[in-house]
Amino acid sequence: MGKRWHPEHFNCKQCGITLEYVAFFEKDGYPYCHLDYHELFSPKCGHCGNTIEGPFITALGKSWHQGHFFCRECGDPFEAGGFMVKDGFPYCEKDWIRKFAPKCKGCQEPIRGEFTNALDGMWHRECFVCKVCKTPFNSSYYYIHEGNPYCDKHYRERLSN
Repeated sequence: MGKRWHPEHFNCKQCGITLEYVAFFEKDGYPYCHLDYHELFSPKCGHCGNTIEGPFITALGKSWHQGHFFCRECGDPFEAGGFMVKDGFPYCEKDWIRKFAPKCKGCQEPIRGEFTNALDGMWHRECFVCKVCKTPFNSSYYYIHEGNPYCDKHYRERLSN
């Protein structure tokens, strides 16, 4: 602070408590007691709203106590792992995939990675197969009968029945 104070004038700028025998913090040339300094200038936790005095995490434009930044669904804290966001809320990868990932039209499981878009839906590549012989379609050619994909051979069999 670079100033000299009479002991009776060395007070917290906010609450006025004497700081002669206690630890204090300085901000913009003024002394503050521990409580007021942190209440006024320390970040607030995005979960509990309380002042953060120690180490913290910064994510989603907010500060968080360690242990207070966790998956909205399962409540597990994000240690060193990443997270995914939906509508401004953090989710672990497992819960995000379970809740929000598109589902395969063939097996109804979440789609991660590459997929085929066909028959008004998304399919795992290994699930987009002929309804009868389960052979995958190696080209973009397949036939549709009653909403299901068929290879050339089994489509013709269906038509002849």
